[in-house]
Amino acid sequence: MDHEGEYLDTGAGAGIDRWSLRPIVHDRARFSAAMRASGDPADLLLEALFLGDLDRATALVDAAGPPTFRIRALTADIACAQGDFAGAAVIYEALLEENLHGPREALLHQHLGKVFFQSGDLTRARESFATAMAHRVISRAPGDQIESSRMALERVDELIDAAAARRRES
Repeated sequence: MDHEGEYLDTGAGAGIDRWSLRPIVHDRARFSAAMRASGDPADLLLEALFLGDLDRATALVDAAGPPTFRIRALTADIACAQGDFAGAAVIYEALLEENLHGPREALLHQHLGKVFFQSGDLTRARESFATAMAHRVISRAPGDQIESSRMALERVDELIDAAAARRRES
C-alpha cells in the first residue's frame, strides 16, 4: 500500500499513520534490519508489535525479565493493540505518575492520547495530545515529535468536528 503523504516518517522504515494514528512499517526490510541491529531486546518486541504479531510480542514481554520503563510502555501498547484500552490506560497512567515533570512526560501523554483515541474517547485523547504538544514545544523537542503531536491533534479535531456536524444535522 502506498502511504506517501499519509504518514509521518519516524525513521528506520516506520511511521505513524495519519488517519488511525497507529504505527506503520513502510519499509519492512529497513525496519527489521534496524530493529535487529540495535542490540536492544526490546526492539525485537517493538518489531513484533509494529508488524502485528501480538503473540510474539507478548512472548517477548514474558521473556524480557524485570519490567523496565520501555517494557512496561510496550506492554501497554500490546494491550491497546489487543483492544484492552482500560488496561493500556492503567499502565500509561502509572508510568505518567512516576514520570511527572520528567523528560518522558510528553511521550507518555502522547501514548496515553493514542490509547484514548483508539478507544473512541476523543475528548480525553485531545487533552492528552494537547498536553504532549505543549510539553514538546516548551522543551524544544525534536521536530518529528512535535509533528506527531500536531498531526494527532489535527486528526482528533477532524473527528470531533465531524461528530458535531452530524449531531447538528440530526
